[in-house]
Amino acid sequence: MTTPVTLTVAQALLFAQTSSNPIIIQDGNANIAASADALVALGVQIVSLQGDDTYFYQALSAADLLALSTKTYHNGSLAVFTQVTDTAANIAANAAALGTYAKNNSQEMSFTINDTAAHVASNATALQTLAAGLAQDTDGSGP
Repeated sequence: MTTPVTLTVAQALLFAQTSSNPIIIQDGNANIAASADALVALGVQIVSLQGDDTYFYQALSAADLLALSTKTYHNGSLAVFTQVTDTAANIAANAAALGTYAKNNSQEMSFTINDTAAHVASNATALQTLAAGLAQDTDGSGP
């Protein structure tokens, strides 16, 4: 296996244009979030993303969050992603995976839906299922 090269986000995106060698990215969470779509497109070429905080507060699309959450580390542990901003259809299409992610990380998540009322209504069942699942007490403290 080729040894991964360690780069910033900007360097990695340039490097990937001419090389298929594996990449480790060390950069701030804000820079990772700003280029999330491009990083996801690099796929398996990215060995890991090493951010600057345990929590990833920057909002990502549902698909980007799910793709990057398994590769983004801080101090050797996976970072915890907290915010999704996406369309109703994209959140609904990823509802099961987002619910599982939230429960596995015992983390409150924020969802912002940027869409029309008609699109929200047409995805209401999946969105309500996600909301009901996230509303359940998962930390064991109970009422």
